[in-house]
Amino acid sequence: MAKKSSFIESRRWTVTASAEKEASHEISKSLGLTESMGRLLYLRGCRTPDEAKSFLGFKNGVLHDPFLLPDMEAAAERILKAVRDGERITVYGDYDVDGVTSTASMCLYLEELGADVDYYIPNREDEGYGVNTEALTQIISEGTKLIVTVDTGVTANEEVDFAASNGCDVVVTDHHECPEILPSAVAVVNPLRTDSEYPYRGLAGVGVVYKVLCALESKVRTNGDIERAVMSISYKYADLVTIGTIADIMPMTDENRLIVRYGLGRLEKTERVGVDALITASSSSAFGPGNRPKKITSGYVSFTMAPRINSAGRVADASVAAELFMTSDKAYASKLADKLCEYNRDRQQMETAVALEAYNMIDRDGEEECLPAIILKSDDWNPGIIGIVSSRLTEKYSRPTILISFKGGNGGAEDVGKGSGRCVKGIDMVEALSECSDYLLKYGGHTQAAGLSIERRNFDSFKSAFCDAVKRRTDDIEDPSLPMLVDDVLSSSEITKKFASEIASLEPFGSGNQMPLFATEGLLVKSVVSVGAGKHTKLILATDGYDEGTVAMCFSVKSDEIAVMAGDLVDVAYSLELNEYRVTSTAQMMVRSIKKNGAQLEYESRLKRLSDEIMGQKLDSLDSPDEYIPTRNEFVQVYTVLKHEIAQGRKTLSIRRLRYITGGAMNYVKVKIIVEVFAETGVYVVTDEGDDTYSFADVAHEQRINLDRSVLLSGLKRKYTKAEN
Repeated sequence: MAKKSSFIESRRWTVTASAEKEASHEISKSLGLTESMGRLLYLRGCRTPDEAKSFLGFKNGVLHDPFLLPDMEAAAERILKAVRDGERITVYGDYDVDGVTSTASMCLYLEELGADVDYYIPNREDEGYGVNTEALTQIISEGTKLIVTVDTGVTANEEVDFAASNGCDVVVTDHHECPEILPSAVAVVNPLRTDSEYPYRGLAGVGVVYKVLCALESKVRTNGDIERAVMSISYKYADLVTIGTIADIMPMTDENRLIVRYGLGRLEKTERVGVDALITASSSSAFGPGNRPKKITSGYVSFTMAPRINSAGRVADASVAAELFMTSDKAYASKLADKLCEYNRDRQQMETAVALEAYNMIDRDGEEECLPAIILKSDDWNPGIIGIVSSRLTEKYSRPTILISFKGGNGGAEDVGKGSGRCVKGIDMVEALSECSDYLLKYGGHTQAAGLSIERRNFDSFKSAFCDAVKRRTDDIEDPSLPMLVDDVLSSSEITKKFASEIASLEPFGSGNQMPLFATEGLLVKSVVSVGAGKHTKLILATDGYDEGTVAMCFSVKSDEIAVMAGDLVDVAYSLELNEYRVTSTAQMMVRSIKKNGAQLEYESRLKRLSDEIMGQKLDSLDSPDEYIPTRNEFVQVYTVLKHEIAQGRKTLSIRRLRYITGGAMNYVKVKIIVEVFAETGVYVVTDEGDDTYSFADVAHEQRINLDRSVLLSGLKRKYTKAEN
């Protein structure tokens, strides 16, 4: 049976490259930066102080002319004609954050122009992704003459033809991969078209909408002045564009970096009541009442705002999120924001249940963890949750993951399942799926994330084909779990507040400008504390920069999943952030992986050898017997802890876990002796499960057991101590 890896063992890492010492030093010296920051900027492609200064000052980017996008002129003219003629316009969006922000942006702007506009977002579970004819039938029957798709539509060939045959034009705006034959729409605005001359391919769906709005603005209000149009649209909509772009994990390069940088500033000073309500509600929900952040970062958008927006489409109705961004009523916005937080809590519970089931599937199947990709199915999973769980499995096992839900099927061969997958760096998921297309009804997405639909009868064939496709891309790698790439190895003295604040100047982070990752070896663990009702773990690590140590946060990781105790030496991979609380700010490590240092492993190995020698009485004497022979009080302490654990249903425990929950003061040898004595005397029924792990069963005793009757304990005391304890 495959044993589930603990967080401490879960990831390897390797350094991406080395900075040229003289060049990075010159950058640091010229700009007054730490040596660490000089190396980091060099690794980000800055070879001179001027290049570094330009990068930090956002002087190496430009916003491109929206009319360079294919069909932009036709799209703008058709939309403006509908506005002028009073035609009903329906914005057809998607249920994720990108789709919702795209929908809200387009609707709000068209309302500004006085258009007769509404929107439609399909239900994830009932309708699935993309444009469907049933929805079009309803939309057209209500009088719509123009449909504008946002963040969807580029593969909707049949649906666009259906709309046209029923007297309704379609303008497609999308950013997904294009098929060979585009829909016969009035316009298909997509930077990924093969005939596109647009200089940048990394726009989100809401980024494409932003470009459409700039084009419309230039025609309606600025008399063709693109620069003025861009300034106006950016001021009004950069907040929504930023949220959608970050949430859709688009590359933070080129104009995305400029838009998002400006948009993060707009979010901090937002005048949009829905965004303000969401920041207030999500901050209170995540961090407690009154903990609104001083600074909005890409990480805050990714991990605090986006999950709450996404939750509407995952477990309920995405229109709740769309309405939040479009309302001007503060009270209504507050109610909607609270509802999103409630949906998010429901989503978290569902996600945890699906994740646990997925972990158990992998544990039960010894082969699954050895395959180059993880592909699992279930008849019970909520299709709105499986994408998030795929991300968790990809992060944990470092390999592509696809989860497929056949929910609603009757178990027949023709049941259609909806799948969601996430990928690792270096493998294009859509490209790999294309090699398995014979087994799929539909698929699409991005390099690192994709969706699919499949008939049940094709599951096994698809799984085999996809694993083969992944294997062909990783044949040169002995271990199928790809290592985590870290930017630099820092010494303990380099983990400082100044460096953390310098790193913040690289924002916004995202694909193409990732939050830098570092590794530091041989850090001493000063303390381990469970926080967030036991869901997270806070470590205090001894570093040269802080007398009291540096906080290292392990989010969504319980303390027993880390199995780290005070006194351990560890190697850590982490990002470094500036933690601002009230009037103080400190450097804080956000742990991505942690493992025992080589010296720690050798120490533990030595203790195990010593344990065997002591219990076998192979040593003539012990210099410090009190360090290894347990006292009566220590027996009582372990007995009490075990009784509590067994009562809570936790009957299988390792020596390391026992050390941890008893406070870590007793070393390995003492705890091992206590367990062996309990087994010998029948205090508990103890079964050796191997790998220093035991299962315990409580036993009812008619009278108190005298531990001194233990042959093992009595022998140890006679040989190694001069007096009874």
